Amino acid sequence: MADDVELVQDSEGLAVVGERGAVKRFLEHAGLWAASQDLEGLGSVLDIAPGVAEAALSASSTAGRYVKLTEESARDIRELGLVPTKTDGVSYAMVGQRGSITKWVRIETGVTARLTNPAILSGAAGIMAQIARQQEMEELRQLIKSIDGKLDDVRRRQRDEVLAKMDGARCAIDEAVALSEGGGDRETAWRKVENTKETVFNVEADALRAIGVLSDKVDKDASARTLRTTTEEVAKEVAVWLAVLAACFQLEDQHAVLELDHVRATAPSKLDAHRLSLDAARCDRRDKIVKMTAQLMRRLDEAGGVAGEKVVLHWKEAQAVVDSVNAVGAEIEQFYAPLGVEPQRVPLTAPGWREALRDPQQRRKAREEAQPVVAGVVGTVLLAVPALAGWARGPGSAQGDSDDHA
Repeated sequence: MADDVELVQDSEGLAVVGERGAVKRFLEHAGLWAASQDLEGLGSVLDIAPGVAEAALSASSTAGRYVKLTEESARDIRELGLVPTKTDGVSYAMVGQRGSITKWVRIETGVTARLTNPAILSGAAGIMAQIARQQEMEELRQLIKSIDGKLDDVRRRQRDEVLAKMDGARCAIDEAVALSEGGGDRETAWRKVENTKETVFNVEADALRAIGVLSDKVDKDASARTLRTTTEEVAKEVAVWLAVLAACFQLEDQHAVLELDHVRATAPSKLDAHRLSLDAARCDRRDKIVKMTAQLMRRLDEAGGVAGEKVVLHWKEAQAVVDSVNAVGAEIEQFYAPLGVEPQRVPLTAPGWREALRDPQQRRKAREEAQPVVAGVVGTVLLAVPALAGWARGPGSAQGDSDDHA
């Protein structure tokens, strides 16, 4: 049927294959057309082994699109009834139009289903993994440009000094990519990069430790002035380390594309296991980064919450702290987006001074903070009075006091 499309879904994305018009109608109906990219021509880009994805595409009128799924769109796609296949981590369905494009329904798989061949599914899943990494690379590249525009000269140099440690790995990977895309020898390309990941992992670990140090600096019990200084400094520093982490992930993605290409060419029967292992390792690295940045945000949010309760006495400091905390939150959410991590944080707000003055809790906080200060000032004045009195009477007054007392 001309309106049938075949769907292949892995842990990150969806491939839609079928007649060109049907593919477009399906993706438009699902609200995914704008986010999708062409699946045609992938063979010439990645030098796909004949008989795998190219065969699948030609058997389906050579029309295909790939889209990286968000959590929301993945839930919508699951409603179509994709079923697991013998290829690990991959689900499949054939869907079609019945009467109206507004109602896509499941069609039983049978002789018309062309992508259910295990070899084809395995190859398609490998290609989808490579596309996902390439798309992520581009998103990370844009993120790095965005961060670069926000860094001052000092912090840009700081970031570049860290990234310089990866220059050798970057050059080797770029050369291998050029060889692969230019039709060069795959084995030679792979030998250039097979030992480069350790360098990238070391820089990534250093960046995570630096974010941990920033987290330790944030003390919610510090004074409002100290909190302002600390959070402003963290807001500047965190951008440096997020840029470093983005560059690390970008190189790791490039390496993964080359690695999958190498395995498909040399050990195609192991492609699925290798793809899943790479995905698991990447998820583990991503989870470590999410855990560390989430810890930093928790401490910053706590500090921002405390500052936001002290508006009556420290309005400028409280607003500055909240602004810095929200800036860090926005930077981290930007970093999460290419990695497929959904943001969970709600930005902080600080009340205006007049609003805070009407708030009983804000007034109570102000009194609690002011009481020790007032008591200290009064005590200092009381201690100073006798000394001032003695100074006023001049030399010999102490003897006079003694005689009078006697």
